Amino acid sequence: KSAYILKEKIKQFLGILIFSIGVCLTAILFTYDPTDPSFRSATSTSANNILGTFGSYIADPLHLAIGMSAYGLSLLCFTWSWRLILKKSSQNFVQRISFTPVSIALLSMLLAAHPIPNNWSFSYGSGGVFGDNALSLILGITLFEINNWLKITTVALAISTTAVLSYTLGITIDETKKFCRLLVQIILDSLKLLFLRK
Repeated sequence: KSAYILKEKIKQFLGILIFSIGVCLTAILFTYDPTDPSFRSATSTSANNILGTFGSYIADPLHLAIGMSAYGLSLLCFTWSWRLILKKSSQNFVQRISFTPVSIALLSMLLAAHPIPNNWSFSYGSGGVFGDNALSLILGITLFEINNWLKITTVALAISTTAVLSYTLGITIDETKKFCRLLVQIILDSLKLLFLRK
């Protein structure tokens, strides 16, 4: 029994540690400034990043490589910290978290397949340099007319990203069923309100 309690305490400690990493990662990404000192930019000015030079040296390569999909790392940290701390379906942690590179790569390509936001001021797309290059390689195969091929690729990426990311986040079949029931209930309630207004 004492061994079980110790194991659970270690899991909770790991959850707190992962949560802290998630908070720091989100903070440095949210306060990312391309003019901050980094591996690509040698400057004597002080960093605007919330974690200073340390934060800017982490945020810049992440933003350059995978763009907005870097926030997927924060999502993984917060989800698994919640699971570990509250003992919510945290089985196969190592096995599932090992798919993180695949999840982020797919998310990066999916973001690259969408138009660049108007407020995006970087030379690369919202999926970063990796997303742009990986998507270009796929589109270069051109099995169909390029516009149709882009649509097919985007749908395929959306499905595969959802599947792999769900697995990496530790989402179980029971949680999926609960989410689907909740989604159906929300849709039905919305329809009821719509008809009542009429």
